[in-house]
Amino acid sequence: MLSTYNMGSIEVMWESMDTCVSLFRETARTFTEQYNYCIPDYDEKVSPYIDQIRQKSK
Repeated sequence: MLSTYNMGSIEVMWESMDTCVSLFRETARTFTEQYNYCIPDYDEKVSPYIDQIRQKSK
């Protein structure tokens, strides 16, 4: 969890963001399976948006 706060450089910041997104995906998947809950596939829209921002930061 602490690795999601590392802002030593742009590259490290993006690695931290990827870690955060992965944690969210894993937690959301576990929650939805455990509670038989259905959530929209936000990842379908959020991931391309994050990738666009990543490209602009280069």
